[in-house]
Amino acid sequence: MMTMEERKRARIDHAYLLWLMNRIGKDWKEKSYTMLLSVMYETEFYYFIDNDSNRAEEGKNLRSIFANEYSANTSDAEEIVNDILAGPCNVLEMLIAFAEKIDFAVMWNEEDGDRTRLWFWTMVDNLGLLEYSDDVITQDFLNGVREKLVVMMDRRYSYNGEGGLFPLEHPQNDQRNVELWYQMQDFMRENY
Repeated sequence: MMTMEERKRARIDHAYLLWLMNRIGKDWKEKSYTMLLSVMYETEFYYFIDNDSNRAEEGKNLRSIFANEYSANTSDAEEIVNDILAGPCNVLEMLIAFAEKIDFAVMWNEEDGDRTRLWFWTMVDNLGLLEYSDDVITQDFLNGVREKLVVMMDRRYSYNGEGGLFPLEHPQNDQRNVELWYQMQDFMRENY
């Protein structure tokens, strides 16, 4: 049986996951991806290129935004961020924060409005994860998702970025050695 503190932590953790999912939507192209997003949430984001730490920090910053919206007072918000949601950035946080930054800092277009969802689901598609919708959940499903996330984070994808977040038709450099921010810029230039 869970203690009251454990129930509180579980309630806040679940509320945070739902809040993250609401930022980008659980559905894409008439399919639901709740389980995929949950696996991304449970998977720690790690990196080998130094400046990719920026992606992790921006992902973790989402916790403060959530805590301030969720909590009625500052001390509760600090407890949520520093205690309940403490720990390394997860893949879902990183991808959502990255999609928001792409939209705001690189691809903002007043005519099109907020396209955060588009950039998020484009990265998911580039990872080959759109085949993992809720209607095909099996143990192989979970293993396949985790393997593709590890390939991305270990940078075991191809020279041109195929298998990563931003595959290119005409790469200038080995994408396995390029910071994610610069991979994204090259991808956007090539495709948009």
